[in-house]
Amino acid sequence: MIGNRIKEVLTGVTELPPMPQVGAQVLQIIEKPDFSFADLVSVISRDVSITTAILKLANSPLFGLKVTVNNLTQAISLLGIKNLKNLVIALSTKGLFEASKIGVFEHKLWEHSVATAIYARIFALKFHRSIAEEAFIIGLIHDIGQIVLSIYLDKYNTLKEMIYGQDVDVCTIEREYLGFDHADVGGYLLREWGLPELYVDTIYHHHNISKSNYPDMAKLLFIANNKVKSFGYNLTTRCDKDFEELFKSYAYPEDDLRELDTYFEEIIKSEKELLRL
Repeated sequence: MIGNRIKEVLTGVTELPPMPQVGAQVLQIIEKPDFSFADLVSVISRDVSITTAILKLANSPLFGLKVTVNNLTQAISLLGIKNLKNLVIALSTKGLFEASKIGVFEHKLWEHSVATAIYARIFALKFHRSIAEEAFIIGLIHDIGQIVLSIYLDKYNTLKEMIYGQDVDVCTIEREYLGFDHADVGGYLLREWGLPELYVDTIYHHHNISKSNYPDMAKLLFIANNKVKSFGYNLTTRCDKDFEELFKSYAYPEDDLRELDTYFEEIIKSEKELLRL
């Protein structure tokens, strides 16, 4: 099984990382029938970077709350428990990066993840509003498998040199050297963490969307993941196989797409802090 192969490769190097502490604590709190906003605020506020990111996102056009959000209590009330929970978990994955192991590859990987999240969110708001709530989260964590491999597996350093800035298929290289790819690791890890099947399945199949049980979300992530490469948020110069052909077949209005691309550039300029590791 793929899970066993992942464990075999990582055995003796490190354990698969647990869910970052803040995300795990938030899950523990909301599972209690009598939890309070004060409990959530207390846990989240201990992480300054996550608190800052939540408040900034709550006040950004991405979430369109139409009021100024000044504190976490207000953010929880307006965003809703489900939205906030998923947002905290996604943002806490930034904590998987170890300062001593962060290089150009890791910076570009995080930038790509944030850009994908933003594009997925605004694309969903334009064309697929029913899944807009989950779009940002899935975009942000879609490459969590690659983050884990990059930081926790020393032999991945060789692959970084083969991948970064090259016209190559990342998954093909990973499978040749490891026996699985980063999408496999991402799906496996999220299942270990107990995240909803929507996230597990979409991320597991984000380079092979025809196999996903959630076709709308898979298509959305597929589009965002590839579109942001044209704006320079990429590790390789190659898009997924057949992306251009598939994207044209979806027949989204050209004027709307141009408008959305312009809006994406405006939004990402205002979210420079989120792009940084």
